[in-house]
Amino acid sequence: MKGLLLDAYLIDTKYLKATQIKLACNWDQAFYKAYLDKEKGKLIIDEEANKAYIEELKQDKDSDPKTPPDCSKWE
Repeated sequence: MKGLLLDAYLIDTKYLKATQIKLACNWDQAFYKAYLDKEKGKLIIDEEANKAYIEELKQDKDSDPKTPPDCSKWE
């Protein structure tokens, strides 16, 4: 099943492969890299690491799905 990832938290996903991530619409707008700030009691997005991870996924053309997701219903 293909779905929408918009501001989704997929922090340190261990069991999702790049191909599975790319089957979702807007996968490049999800959060993958963050840490828990215990003092503030909240999750802090590591913007640079997140951006680098998304760029790494974009560059990995071997992980592109054979059939890109149809995101028209989410627009």
